[in-house]
Amino acid sequence: MMKNWLVVWLFATMLVVAGCASDTTTEETEGTTLEDTEEIASEDEGAAEEADVSEEITISLTKNSGEEEITSKDIVFAEGDTVMDALKANFDVVEEGGFITSIEGIESNEEEQMAWLYSINGEPAMKGANEIELSAGDEIVFDYSKW
Repeated sequence: MMKNWLVVWLFATMLVVAGCASDTTTEETEGTTLEDTEEIASEDEGAAEEADVSEEITISLTKNSGEEEITSKDIVFAEGDTVMDALKANFDVVEEGGFITSIEGIESNEEEQMAWLYSINGEPAMKGANEIELSAGDEIVFDYSKW
């Protein structure tokens, strides 16, 4: 008799478990169907992917070793963008052979030994602006000063 009861109980448990695991369940639970839950999860994944697509940096333009600030912008960028990409997208930039010769109409001047130099997060850049990929939170300063 105990074996029969155990078999009946196992069979009933399997039916309950199988019914709960069905992907086609549209039974409403607190007003939300399975399809609604899947749609919400899909939207959350899309929002997370969008958050990963772009980040923010700051580019500041200064003169004379930072004594005078020309302008500063918070800029959204995409993964893989370089310093040059962000600079050209947000400022009037002229470059020749990979060297920045003018930003916002302020041109390098060889006679006065004035040029655009830049730093990232307080450290002088050791590569060209077209070689350095941006990272979230970067603080980039282009300074027009003597070299």
